[in-house]
Amino acid sequence: ESRSKPLESIRIGIPSAFSLEECPPFISRMWSIGAHHLRNVGGATLVSIPDSKVSSEWVKLSCAAYYVLACAEASSNLSRYDGVRYGLDLDLDADMNIPTFDENETNKFPELSEMNALEERISATRILGFGDEVQRRVLAGTSVLSSDRFHSHYEAAAMVRARLS
Repeated sequence: ESRSKPLESIRIGIPSAFSLEECPPFISRMWSIGAHHLRNVGGATLVSIPDSKVSSEWVKLSCAAYYVLACAEASSNLSRYDGVRYGLDLDLDADMNIPTFDENETNKFPELSEMNALEERISATRILGFGDEVQRRVLAGTSVLSSDRFHSHYEAAAMVRARLS
């Protein structure tokens, strides 16, 4: 009785551009092991995609495009986590000690002292619900989606994504 291989009906394209000179030996080795596993254990058919279809320059651009697009998506999608409809359901008095700001800080950031109850709730939800990396990505995505950067960053990244798909 022969055992069927789970990926035998799948074709996987591997661009030759993925074998970049800058790729560390460890990554190259893991890439080869992964390809071997897909072919021999999974039964997938591996197809080499020539540089004429996907050049190494496009592969290099894809990393930057990924980060720009991922941050923009994070910013857009996570903006709805406000603690009212989505996100943490906080009792601001019990769940969080809202920091008090001394006079120097409120002079530097007057908007901190001018928050209404809803803005305090949204801020608390995002402070407690989002880790440091998520906050960084949301801020980067908000920057990318701003009107002065949208055309130069987001649209360029979208063009790279479209070219590679």
